[in-house]
Amino acid sequence: MRYLVILLLLSISLLAQTSHSVTLTWVDTQNPAGTTYNVKRATGTCSGTPAFSTIASAVAVKTFTDSTVAVGNYCYIVTAVFSAIESAPSNSVNPVVGPFVVTLSAVVN
Repeated sequence: MRYLVILLLLSISLLAQTSHSVTLTWVDTQNPAGTTYNVKRATGTCSGTPAFSTIASAVAVKTFTDSTVAVGNYCYIVTAVFSAIESAPSNSVNPVVGPFVVTLSAVVN
């Protein structure tokens, strides 16, 4: 039996200062070529039993950008799919998407 080993790396990026996004990147060294991935998200923290929804399926690359987030807490997991069989979930990550930074300036007369 093969096991899915996925390491999720997280980066939070800003797109033209108008929307937030979360970019997930993972490593899978155990599964064969042709494996695809399902990305799942829950709102809130990863503690307890989060209610995950699949936000992307059949992802063929090991990265995904979620551009549908707003300010708040999110919990993400990824599963691998090969021959129509889905793996157990990866470890979870819990990004906090904060408000945009305010730019302050002063005029001295």
